Amino acid sequence: QVGILREKLKELKNPEETLILLANPDALVPLLSEISSLGFDFNVSIGYPLKRSSVYSLFQNIFSAQLSRKDNSYYSRDYLKALSHPFLKNLNIISANVSRVAVHKAEEALTGTIENELAGEIFIRLDEIAGLHVLLEEAQDTLKHMDIKVSFDALAKTFTELNELAFVVWEDIGNFYEFCAAAEKVIMALLEKSPLEKYAPNLKVSHRILELIEELRSATFCREKFSKDEMFRIFTQRLEREMVSFSGSPLKGLQVLGLLETRSLTFKNVI
Repeated sequence: QVGILREKLKELKNPEETLILLANPDALVPLLSEISSLGFDFNVSIGYPLKRSSVYSLFQNIFSAQLSRKDNSYYSRDYLKALSHPFLKNLNIISANVSRVAVHKAEEALTGTIENELAGEIFIRLDEIAGLHVLLEEAQDTLKHMDIKVSFDALAKTFTELNELAFVVWEDIGNFYEFCAAAEKVIMALLEKSPLEKYAPNLKVSHRILELIEELRSATFCREKFSKDEMFRIFTQRLEREMVSFSGSPLKGLQVLGLLETRSLTFKNVI
């Protein structure tokens, strides 16, 4: 539907007199991805479900890895799922390219594409994967073909920081004060080092999550003991109820509105 809509918009002579009405706000991000390349001015005034964002899915992956962890070992499938999230694997530590190659080589090592002693292991330790010599060599070689020279120490630093954000900071949390410190560290890293700022919905989502973190940190129960499962469930349920507002003015450009925002407004073209 979004693809058809994009083709219809190319025929428009008067986009400023046009409304795109979203009955379901879940379609907002695919829609923006398609129409942003057309060069129109457009205004978005609609609420977007936070649970549909990539930031929400990152937290879900992180939580899953913690809940399936056994002692100091991580379930390799959940480890890779968290590490391979687009925001983490493109994190600008040394550079986004270095992070991306490192994560891809970790996936190849654990799935057996690269022959090594961890191939096929169900559970792995963080120090095992970060110190796997053949993995670092493969990553270094791939980067060399991309005209990027990087040392083993730089690659090890990349793994250390990725592992810290996705796993280590969550290992010993026992109350919401500690939970908030870990969640804030992840969000701040995304704001500072990830491609998140390229996507307006995810930027707004991140700021809303920071507000929720502050609310939890100031709660009277924040230093009371909770299990990880309880904290993850409470936080997830809170995120699932949240809508992120996109405010704007229906006076300029192509309009993207929800059902409630269109009351008493008149447009020449309605899609």
